Amino acid sequence: MKILYVAGAFTAPTSWGIEQNVRAAERVGIYVARLGVMPLIPHANTRHFHGECTDEFWYAGTLELLKRCDGIIMCEGWSDSKGARAEFEYAKQHGMAVFMHGVTPVQSIADWGCMPAVAAGVGNVQTGMFDGHPAGRTGGKR
Repeated sequence: MKILYVAGAFTAPTSWGIEQNVRAAERVGIYVARLGVMPLIPHANTRHFHGECTDEFWYAGTLELLKRCDGIIMCEGWSDSKGARAEFEYAKQHGMAVFMHGVTPVQSIADWGCMPAVAAGVGNVQTGMFDGHPAGRTGGKR
């Protein structure tokens, strides 16, 4: 099973803004998992650690996590994030698979992961529907 790193903005002016960034990354992670690829979501791993160490520590640590992944998927708005831009550049420079959430076709990610979501029992790759919801959505309002 391949591992796909979920990259996007984490920091924000408020704790609520940070939480919204974490939730956005988690939505992308669910999208990835439903395609049969294991997501690595550093946002969720450290959501309550903000301010406990320097930004440089977190940048270096998440880059180490990225190095252990097979590819990266960029959340919408990623280019506004210093860390996500660095992760994107690292992935490109090292020949990693790079996907853009909301841009890369669902089938492309599923094919890359070599484990169709249908085989995982969670959805239909052809239609992009998962449990009756479009890919990347899990019901409820956004």
